[in-house]
Amino acid sequence: MRSLARCLLLVAVSAAQAQSAPPAADLPSEAAEQIAVQFRGSSLFDVSRGVGSLDTHQRVASIERRLELAASDDDAGTDEMRVVERAGSSDLMIGDHLLHTVTEEDALD
Repeated sequence: MRSLARCLLLVAVSAAQAQSAPPAADLPSEAAEQIAVQFRGSSLFDVSRGVGSLDTHQRVASIERRLELAASDDDAGTDEMRVVERAGSSDLMIGDHLLHTVTEEDALD
């Protein structure tokens, strides 16, 4: 299970790096609040918007719950990690566990 936790950290860091910030000229005049997703005491990446009916805080809490659930599942192996592309978003999965959905809007942040 320790290797799964390490893998989750690496994936989250990679996802955060893939969501590079736009040039300063493209930033809105009022920047959105950035809330860090935490996993076992480490900040993985920031979320700056809600999705669906979830506000930003609720979305972060949901991501954190899913990360802990996947990390505690002895049957979820890192070899089962994959990205599922959908119209307008990409889902990061381990086995049957949805870890995080990255929307087109997230990728622009």
